[in-house]
Amino acid sequence: SKMKHIFTLLLFSITLTVSSQNLQIRSASGAVIDGQTFIHPGNQADLEVIAEGYFLHNIGSTTINVRCKRDEIIVVPATGTALCWAACSSDNLAGATPSLIAPGGSIAMAPGDSLDLFKLHFYPHNTPGLNLYKVTFYNASASTDTAMFYHQFDIATSVSEVASKTIGVSAYPNPATKFINIDIENLNDNATLRIVDALG
Repeated sequence: SKMKHIFTLLLFSITLTVSSQNLQIRSASGAVIDGQTFIHPGNQADLEVIAEGYFLHNIGSTTINVRCKRDEIIVVPATGTALCWAACSSDNLAGATPSLIAPGGSIAMAPGDSLDLFKLHFYPHNTPGLNLYKVTFYNASASTDTAMFYHQFDIATSVSEVASKTIGVSAYPNPATKFINIDIENLNDNATLRIVDALG
């Protein structure tokens, strides 16, 4: 009976270790924003629209090496992105690299560290439309230790059309075991949906 209790306690301890999350994304005001979608309006004549000003926190008790990747969810052909974390990638045309890991490797984050090194540059290349990307930060040693959020670039043909529409994306149940439902609302254009795991 004593052995049974020890095994149960050990199994519970292992489960807690595996499922702990050390990464958390926050806004400049300190609000936790994991899983949220941020809309960046622009005009097709813009050279670039930049998503920046977000902070990644290590809320754990150990130093971890963090990588960053960008996944295309909905993209308009001829547009492009550059992802910055440890270094910046070049302009990647839509569809050429559906899952892009930021160049330069990982960044070591000590317990309590807060970094605002992330930037996602969107290049309209004179092409209007709605583009949605998922950005994931992950522990290079534990792929389940992640934090992610979405960036929607809504590029209008003229200034008066900017930010007039928003799409909603939801996936459930979370966590899933066999099936997952994905709902996309307010999408009126053709789109490509790509589903990838935390490592691409």
